[in-house]
Amino acid sequence: MMSKGSMSCERARACVTAGEVPAGVEEHLLSCESCAALALQPPRERLGITAAELDAMLDVVEARIEAERGVGAWLRARPTWLRRLLATLGCALLAAASAYGSSWLPFSASRLAASGAYSLLLVVVLRESLRPSHLPARVRSQLALAIGVVAVPALFALLSAAASDSAAQPARAGCLRLGLLMGLVLLGLLRALDRNLHAAGGSALLAVAAAGLLGNLALTLYCPGTDAAHLLRWHVPVGPLLLVFYFGLERISRFRLVRGAAARGVGHPPHV
Repeated sequence: MMSKGSMSCERARACVTAGEVPAGVEEHLLSCESCAALALQPPRERLGITAAELDAMLDVVEARIEAERGVGAWLRARPTWLRRLLATLGCALLAAASAYGSSWLPFSASRLAASGAYSLLLVVVLRESLRPSHLPARVRSQLALAIGVVAVPALFALLSAAASDSAAQPARAGCLRLGLLMGLVLLGLLRALDRNLHAAGGSALLAVAAAGLLGNLALTLYCPGTDAAHLLRWHVPVGPLLLVFYFGLERISRFRLVRGAAARGVGHPPHV
């Protein structure tokens, strides 16, 4: 490796690429033509970024700046304890709205156990989902928690031994619609409260898990049915369906963003 003065070319090029100017870099650039030529290149070419990639990055930055306005920006700027409290209050209101007007008494032991478990897990998942953004990510533990949470409704359905009265149940298809509706409302609230707008995979996964939990809690309060077949068909799928819908929508949105940026890059000369 060629060296000029006290600094090697490899070290000098690394500093130039990173935008750093420690002692000795200027002296090296004055004595090395190849490193000086690298320093004179535009930042995009120096980093090996194509015009389409740069446009895509700029689109993401502009979208993030645009998102930091209005009510959503105000919510994300609140302290962590307040964001967690708002999410918990939102869950309580949605659960109460689901139970309002439904003939859910008498409350069986299995429904009471399921409601208590869902409520406790919901508090834990909300707390983990809305962690301060400066703390290191705990992706593995978050993934394990999310998978476990999605499996809990299925476990309760399989352990349910009581037979439900089909005449006292609401429309079975209505259960699934109600659970999805409540979950989607909570997903929107959690996305508004998340400071990274669910850019981090762990927080997005936990938000979907929380939405699935709330959907099942709402259905437990709303639907008197405890038949395992009914629960497995109309209650348990709420979490998995929300997972497929949310991340499918995210993938489509990201694909359209990148494709649009690439199309604009093709019609433009390279940016300098």
